[in-house]
Amino acid sequence: MRNPWKNALGLVLGMALLAIPAAAKAPAQSGPDPASRAEGKPEPADRLIVLAADPWCPYNCDPQADGQEGYMVDVARAVFEPLGYRVEYRLMSWTQALRMAEDGKVHGLVGAGETDFADLIFPAHPLGLSENAIATRRGHAFAWKGPASLAGHRMAVIKDYSYGSVLDPYIEEHADDPSRVTVLSGFGYALLNQSLRGLVEGRYDLVPEDANVLAWGLRRMKLEERVAQHPLNDGEPVHIGFPKGQPRSAELARLMTRGIEGMRRDGTLAAILARYGLTDWQPAQAAR
Repeated sequence: MRNPWKNALGLVLGMALLAIPAAAKAPAQSGPDPASRAEGKPEPADRLIVLAADPWCPYNCDPQADGQEGYMVDVARAVFEPLGYRVEYRLMSWTQALRMAEDGKVHGLVGAGETDFADLIFPAHPLGLSENAIATRRGHAFAWKGPASLAGHRMAVIKDYSYGSVLDPYIEEHADDPSRVTVLSGFGYALLNQSLRGLVEGRYDLVPEDANVLAWGLRRMKLEERVAQHPLNDGEPVHIGFPKGQPRSAELARLMTRGIEGMRRDGTLAAILARYGLTDWQPAQAAR
């Protein structure tokens, strides 16, 4: 899971944020489109929805590296674009995405956990279930039996990420002890690549990550045969979250709720998930 909102916004950045322009307004028109107004579609100036995150495939991906945008972005396009919105997906560091959401330059954060954030409005239905797992080299002696299992192993984690209520206290307690925890910083897939390469080369013993993200990364790096996964069974719903301070957020969350319901009924959600090798996290009986 990604980092808590309160931690990210409390960071004192040592360098200027990468300059990304604010969302451009739609070109001026002589008047609103009567057809769009009659159908309840947004006016031109309100049609842009900027979604942001760092790569966290299969939830949201790097199209250059993966050839896909991620199933959450696909779902957002399927919900909003038929209603007349234009969805723009931007990749940036997670900390920067949070800051830009606070500044009103980003309208939605992709892959936000319910317990990590206090300043987001979530749709009524999540867009996934994030469960952490711990990766080890195959053959490395490790069995997950709770936080006490971590003693004596070298763990690599990503700066400003949250790994859930089970792992976070251990990581925070030992973040200054490199014999226990190494904190990696950077952007995008370089971090996951770095941690998994370090794992198979013996620099680290443990790499925690969302189980879906970990599986995707291992396939991409062709490391499935060299790495074992230990599930923590700590699932948490994840969403596209809309910042509370923005006037359209409540309406966007409502439209997303309605859209997810319809896509689940007509099979569109299942079709999108299948493109990523995934199935619906919600049991069919509960979906009815």
